[in-house]
Amino acid sequence: MQSESANLCGECPIRHLRCSVLDLPYSESELRSANVNPETGLATDYLNHFNEYLMLAELVADDLEDRAILGDWRPIDYCGHFLKSKLAGHETAVAVYQCLPADRRDRFKHAVAGLDEAILAHKRGDVPISLLDEISAKRDAVADLISAERGFDEHAATQDEIDALFG
Repeated sequence: MQSESANLCGECPIRHLRCSVLDLPYSESELRSANVNPETGLATDYLNHFNEYLMLAELVADDLEDRAILGDWRPIDYCGHFLKSKLAGHETAVAVYQCLPADRRDRFKHAVAGLDEAILAHKRGDVPISLLDEISAKRDAVADLISAERGFDEHAATQDEIDALFG
């Protein structure tokens, strides 16, 4: 569903920082004030985009007439979310994300893509609207990567298990 996604990370205006792995040009205090987890380099505010959809979907439940309110939700990548939101610390969140090792960003993007796919299928009605537990599980897998609840290596098996639920 790339056409619905705002894919801005490759064009982020914040490319002036030099960093390697998680040796970032920010103090832990600066990272935390931007809601960036110093261990993962990812910000929890990104989850708000998905939580919004889940809250609306739970409100409309199986009411097909009210389901139209879900139509405004669109996938947006991590950098796009922060550049659009202008949250306090949004530039820090984008800059730190760009400093992450490519394999870490790729695994995060893969988890987000699975969540986006599940939500888009839900919006289209490909899966019953009442089956929000699977979307919540995918959102939780993304949250685990952000919060370091599970390591990036553990995530791969969990994502495969979740993907199996959607066939």
